[in-house]
Amino acid sequence: MRANKLKIRLITTIVLIAILLISCPGRRAHKEALKNAINKEFARTAGVKENDSNALKVMRQISDGFLETALNPHLTVMGYGLFSIGYIQTKGTKEMTSFGILHFVWIKDKQNIINKVPLLKEPKPVTPSTV
Repeated sequence: MRANKLKIRLITTIVLIAILLISCPGRRAHKEALKNAINKEFARTAGVKENDSNALKVMRQISDGFLETALNPHLTVMGYGLFSIGYIQTKGTKEMTSFGILHFVWIKDKQNIINKVPLLKEPKPVTPSTV
């Protein structure tokens, strides 16, 4: 009886680990999740309502290629078998931006995601230099 319980637990554990290994999101999933979060943030700052699907669709079509270019050189995804973590890397800094498990990717700090990608950061104001 005890051996059967042990076998069931072992098989259940193996099945769960296999599911996690198979469903670990890769770089593409992290990039898509980041692009979605950035597009939503663009829409929010532009005043587009979340239920206006046509406006969101147009914004997505316009920004998709640009975001691909903006994210590609800076996005690093580390796969740890059961889960994956996405990082934005710039000039010596490496900041965690996303966490993925079971085909889902969660974005950390959605409201500030734009400021993490170098091409999307707001430019710093230029101050007149003294002559």
